[in-house]
Amino acid sequence: MLVQVFIGIILSLQMAPTLQKFGMVESVADVIAIALFRELGPLITAIVLSGFAGASIAAELGTMVVARGDRGPAGPRPDPVRFLVVRGCWPRWS
Repeated sequence: MLVQVFIGIILSLQMAPTLQKFGMVESVADVIAIALFRELGPLITAIVLSGFAGASIAAELGTMVVARGDRGPAGPRPDPVRFLVVRGCWPRWS
């Protein structure tokens, strides 16, 4: 929500001089509302939610390392990316 407020401020500062040339300054709010809610709203929501999902996966991997879930079988040390990331993400992909 806060990101959309700042994007709305930036859009209004950029569009006001252009619309002033055509005598349409009073329609800045309408144009900004349409642009934010119809066009940019789903995009910004997707970016924020993908950030939350990435942070969740990173926190889970951090918990596995702290809880010593990163220890593999005895012998040569397995590749940590293959051992942690694939093991943690495979159930989500299946």
